[in-house]
Order: sequence, then C-alpha cells, then structure tokens
Amino acid sequence: MEDKKIMIFGKKGWRLYFCFCILFFFCAGLFIRRGIKVSLVQVKRQDVEESFREIAIVKGGEDQNLLSSVTGNVVELLVKEGDYVEAGEIVARIDPENYQDAIQLHNYAILAYKAQIAEAKSKEQNNKDDMEGVLKRLEVQAKDLETQIAKWQKEDARSAELFSTGDISQAEREEIQLRLENIKNQKKEVDIRISQEKKNKEKIYSQNTEKQVLAQIAVEEEHIRQLEKKIAKCEIHAPEAGYISGCYMEQGLAITEGQMLLTIKRKEGHRAELKVLSSYESSLKPGDAIRITRKFLGREEVFPGKINSIFNYGEKELSPLGLEEYKVKILVEWEEDYFCKPGTDVEVEFLRYSKKNVLTIPISSVFQVQNQDYVFVLRKGKAKELPVKLAYKGQKVYVLEEGGQKEGMSLKEGDKIIEDVNTPGLADGKHCRI
Repeated sequence: MEDKKIMIFGKKGWRLYFCFCILFFFCAGLFIRRGIKVSLVQVKRQDVEESFREIAIVKGGEDQNLLSSVTGNVVELLVKEGDYVEAGEIVARIDPENYQDAIQLHNYAILAYKAQIAEAKSKEQNNKDDMEGVLKRLEVQAKDLETQIAKWQKEDARSAELFSTGDISQAEREEIQLRLENIKNQKKEVDIRISQEKKNKEKIYSQNTEKQVLAQIAVEEEHIRQLEKKIAKCEIHAPEAGYISGCYMEQGLAITEGQMLLTIKRKEGHRAELKVLSSYESSLKPGDAIRITRKFLGREEVFPGKINSIFNYGEKELSPLGLEEYKVKILVEWEEDYFCKPGTDVEVEFLRYSKKNVLTIPISSVFQVQNQDYVFVLRKGKAKELPVKLAYKGQKVYVLEEGGQKEGMSLKEGDKIIEDVNTPGLADGKHCRI
C-alpha cells in the first residue's frame, strides 16, 4: 500500500500535472489581461466661449449705500459730505494690522505642520534602516540554506543509488530525504520573511500622516487667502460716481464689517440690477464687459455695457424647482445713448470665459484627488494616472493650462486619454482594452 502511494505521481503523472498548471495559468493570464473596456478621446484645440444670461430691472438715479467689508480703525478719511467722487476713487483707508497678525499666525501654523511631516518622514527612514539590517541577515541565511540544499540534493541522489543496490536501508534513505525536506522548508520560510520585509520597506509609513497634515495646511492657506482679500478691501473705493450725501465714519475711530460708511447720490445714468448664482459670481468682477438686450417697439436691440458693482454677500432664495440657492446682487450700467425706461426688463449676457485655440478635454475624463486634477492615459495596456492643470472648468469642456508641466507629464494636441473616469473597475494600473 505504501509503494502504491509513492507511485501515484510517477513520471507520466508529474508531466500531466505540470501541463495542467501551465494551461491553467495561461488561461488565467488571458482572462486577466483582457482588461476593462474603455473609450479613448483626443486632446484637441478649439475656441471656447461660455456665457450666461439673466433678466435685470432698469433703475433710475437713487442713493447708493456703501457698506464696510472689513473691521478696523479708520486711519485715513479722504472725503466729507457734499464731495463729488468718481467711481473707483479711494474714499478711506482702514488699518489692516489685525488681518496681518492673523496671517502671521496661520503662517506659523503651516510651518508647524510642515515640521510634523518632516518628523514623520524621519521616523520612517529610521524604521527602513532597521529593516535593511534585518533584510541583509535574512539574505545571508537564505544563501547558506541554498548551499545546504545543493549539498543534500547531491547526498539524496547518491543515497538513491546506494538504496537501489541495497547498500543502505530504507530508514537511512528516508532520513536523508527528510533532512533535505526540512532544509527546503526552512528556505521557504526565510524567502517569505524576505518578501515581507521588502514590502514593509517599500511602504510609506508617513503617507497617511502627510495626507492629513496637507489637508490642514490647505485649510490654513485658504484662511490666508481670505485674509489677504480682507486686506485689499481695507482700501475703500467709491462704487460709482456721485455726490456724498452722508458720511458715517470718522478718522481714528473703529468700524465693523457690515457697517454703513457712506451714502452716494448717483449721477443721472442708465443702470439695472439683477441677481446671479453665487457660483457664477466668482468669475465676474466690476468693469467686465457685458451685452444687454432690450425689446423696443417690437424689435430687439443689443448694446454694450459693463458691471458697475457686485454686492459682498449672497441671499438665500428658492429656485423655480423649489431648491434653495444663494444669489448675489449685481449692478450693471451702459451709455446714456441707450435709454431704457426705469422698471422695465433687459436681458444681460455675462461672458464667463472666451479664448481661442485652446487645448480642451471632456469633463468626463477628469477626476480630482486632494485638489489635484487627474486624467487616465493608456500606457502598455494599463491605465495610468496623469496630473493635469486646468485653466478653466466649463460646463461643456475643460481647458488645459499650457506650459509649466514637466517633460512627459503634460498633454498636447492629439494625445489620447480615457474618456470616462467613471468606467466600472477603472483604476491606476488596471489592464484596459479599447
């Protein structure tokens, strides 16, 4: 019975088993490399222009109240009641010291966070040095075991010949085989440990810490950007031309955000007021050119205008679909040659973006990780993440920022990228097929 067990895997049996394994792994490889089906799209140049339209109500000459966007002491008051001011003229300066001190504190916090990242990386390097020592000892042990295996394989072959001639017993033969098997098992264990140590060595222990701290740094940087905007608003400008009919601040005294500073009696002119979504407001600024359409005597007339001012706060309203949304008031104006009756409607077209011959990619081809935009390109049959810089995120296409990228890391006209990043199963390193 024991002899039969030994002969189950004879030469023919082992050959069949070997062929079966090759066939199995070949079929598995074909299945795996078949990959995820994706569509490719080319980076192309085109003219991009995006605008939106809103209805505005024409207003007559009336008072304009100027509210403060900052808090601080009035260090310089340049106007008084009865003075005439032009649009954009500086009327007062507010001490920005509080905002400058706050920026300094945020900068200190950023330095502390960066030191935290450096410390995490330093600890990681120390751990890797320790692992390197362990790995070298294991590799020496593995080489020693390889030498022993070679030695006992020769001994095993010699014992087989001696056993066949009857010079050694079955027990002596099995003892040599057992010794060889034990050494092979020891070698396998050492190889497994070497593999684990190499993986541990490659792990980035500080990565999670770095991600968390970078997110905190991004928050601090955003605070600084907002404070810098506040500092810019410490120089107060007249929103439009007119006579000052009320001045509610004094030099040397403090003002608070939202406090009324001036009332300006507007010049006779042609203006209209409207509201836009707060998400659109960020792409607009006073002085931007606009197109105005009015209906007059059964026909439409289009004429140019500009944004006069943008209010500093948004108001919550309900959309026609019953959804809450925030809108910001905007005042627009145009030349007196185009008369519009106060109280009537005009259509205002705002140009959000207009550039010719720019590099564009589909919206569906972009995803974002930690405020960094990426696309997928196909490299040797695998999806590969490629960071990109976007100059403009439109409603139909995204515009690529040209220049400033490293060699081989930027997209150019004609390059192909994966069209839909939401393709099921798509990820960095995944096999793909077209």
